[in-house]
Amino acid sequence: MVKFFIIAAMVILMPLFAQMVDKPTNPCNSKIIKKARSTGFRSLKFDEKIQYYLDLKKCENKNLVKMIKKEVNTNQLKSDADNSKLFFGKTSSCAYCVIALLVYLAFA
Repeated sequence: MVKFFIIAAMVILMPLFAQMVDKPTNPCNSKIIKKARSTGFRSLKFDEKIQYYLDLKKCENKNLVKMIKKEVNTNQLKSDADNSKLFFGKTSSCAYCVIALLVYLAFA
């Protein structure tokens, strides 16, 4: 009988104390979209990228969707431009010379 009360109490009380997941009311303000806006699109994992596109598709304000996409793309382009400045020095000079030589030999 005691076991029955313990099991019944657990069955009744466990759903009451279960963790509630907060779903955003507006899919345009989801955590993944905020992460993409702040840290860039490439910082998202594969499953987060899928959720990012789904959230953008669920968003009702199409002008806001265009603005979010543009902002994320420009931030990513700036980040890529900053990272591309790392290829300089002797290695890049040699690579450019080899490419120029190959193009010259291919078309000569």
